Amino acid sequence: MTSDTFIFDEDGISVVPEALSIDQFVHLKGPVGEDGKIDALMIVMGDVLDVSGTAESGIDAQGFFELKLAPSQALLGETIMVRADQALIITGCDEIADSTAIVPWSKTDVIGKLDLDSDIFLATAVLVDSPRIQGQLVSIVELGQGYDLDIIPADSTVPETVFLPNADMIYLGHDGSISIDLLQNLIGCGNTMFVSVKLTSNPDYLEAARVTVEPDRVTGVVQSLGPGNIILIHDDQGTPLSLQIQEDAHVIRHGRHGDEYVVMDAIEEGDRITAFGLFTCPDNEAVDFLIFVIFIQPNNLPVFQLPEVVTDNDELFMLPAGLYDQPLTVNGNTFTLIGNDSDSCEDADLTMINGDVVINGNNARFENIKFNGKVIENGNVAQFINCCF
Repeated sequence: MTSDTFIFDEDGISVVPEALSIDQFVHLKGPVGEDGKIDALMIVMGDVLDVSGTAESGIDAQGFFELKLAPSQALLGETIMVRADQALIITGCDEIADSTAIVPWSKTDVIGKLDLDSDIFLATAVLVDSPRIQGQLVSIVELGQGYDLDIIPADSTVPETVFLPNADMIYLGHDGSISIDLLQNLIGCGNTMFVSVKLTSNPDYLEAARVTVEPDRVTGVVQSLGPGNIILIHDDQGTPLSLQIQEDAHVIRHGRHGDEYVVMDAIEEGDRITAFGLFTCPDNEAVDFLIFVIFIQPNNLPVFQLPEVVTDNDELFMLPAGLYDQPLTVNGNTFTLIGNDSDSCEDADLTMINGDVVINGNNARFENIKFNGKVIENGNVAQFINCCF
């Protein structure tokens, strides 16, 4: 906490730091520094509500906007009116903003109280992310200039049409662009494709600034290497699959002291691999899966399990998305835990630890983890990269 930290009581009134007390329940927001500590930008004290959803409108002249609640938010139905004329507005980059930051399709968290007489949510703080649509891509229509993308949002059954001005704005995860022709082919043969579309501020129609395709994932053991950059694996269910490594694919070897890029020839029979890419059409008998990113994992790297206590030094774990309902105590030094990469702390494909995490060792590193419990640092130089608290 610094002199620039905004502090509010449960009624949304600004107060001095002396109003805080030990064991008091608070909501706080701010970036995590290199020392693992949260640099509090805002603190809200007391018994307040924290609701999340998607903005249906911008803020009107009276300071109100409509919020479509996330499916998990059972408050007053599907939408609620929010009064935010006196609220502190913070963007996803932890910057103070004005009311123009709240636009339709913005992912929004609102902290405050519900006025039971008016059914209006009185916001003390509004945490707003860039406007985006997430859902299933069901069609791509080429226009004279650009494309129309039909997307069924995750919380709807009605498709929304988003204009894509340039085919070069489509990416597979965070790993480079992907051909729109390939997407059209895969959608045309019935493959399910989920996307996250970052929108521009165009007031007239929905326009894409970037389209991120959610990659499919396969994990297994390499059985043989064939011509045409094809490898045969048995996945974790024992199913044989034919995988084709694309020419511009990233081949990465996990190590205890970090990752390194290697050449395709580094893949050997018996290697355990995790590949990210796209499944081919059902009638493709030669190739089941197109690889754009492949991780080669050491034989002693635990992938799908996490102990409650880690005592050895130089341990590295990679966890897929999911909720791990357990505590974690790290007593060893140079511990690394890598979760599933995601765009937002509200995404469904997060790696989440429900219990408290106690770090007694030094040089611990956490990447892409959402902590639902307390994080207690007793060691030195803990790093938190792309983590949520």
